[in-house]
Amino acid sequence: MLRRIELHDIHYSYVQGSAEQSIFSGLSYSFANIGSTAILGRSGCGKSTLLNLLSGIDRPRRGRIFIDGDEISAFNETQLAIYRRRNVGIVFQSFNLVPTLTVGDNLRLPLELNDVAKKQREHRVDEVLARVGMRDLRERYPEELSGGEQQRVAVARSVVHKPKLVLADEPTGSLDAQSGMRAIELIRDTAAEIGHALLIVTHSRAVASYADTVLTLDDSGQLAGYREGIAW
Repeated sequence: MLRRIELHDIHYSYVQGSAEQSIFSGLSYSFANIGSTAILGRSGCGKSTLLNLLSGIDRPRRGRIFIDGDEISAFNETQLAIYRRRNVGIVFQSFNLVPTLTVGDNLRLPLELNDVAKKQREHRVDEVLARVGMRDLRERYPEELSGGEQQRVAVARSVVHKPKLVLADEPTGSLDAQSGMRAIELIRDTAAEIGHALLIVTHSRAVASYADTVLTLDDSGQLAGYREGIAW
């Protein structure tokens, strides 16, 4: 179980055309006893960038990131790939399922990358698909599924390899309101049952309300506790 994430003086920017766009300029924050935590913020405030930094997809220009005491910001590319493969599960807004693989094979892929034995792979795939109510559809391809069903598979794939941390990036953005609420309940409950820490980024107060803890990421790139009545 992941216990602590620490961000120390994080600076991150990117170049757009001839201009440099700053996202974070000295972000510092410590997450303890994460459980399920939602980060609420406007589109473009850096929510997805924050998840990319925590997963090692992006690196800070300056600053240090610690996950349970490991400084992932100091890892080389090989170390980051191993860290991400073993410790992180990601639920994307657009699902990101491999279209040429069946539901079962989409779940087997992260297990194969982690060298999980075949018998154990099949047990985990069965277990997790049963948990999200998709066991009978394991031989279907993504294009044969509804949006809600694809999101269930995406949730299953994010937890099948038993990561410490599940990151959900606007996980209801591709769904209608009713399906979106069912999906966020599924993400939260599945992570809690299996014992994963869950970090959700969203612009929706309704989605954020499903988390144990709600933080805000403001337009200056700073994290703070949520306050009722905050303006967006």
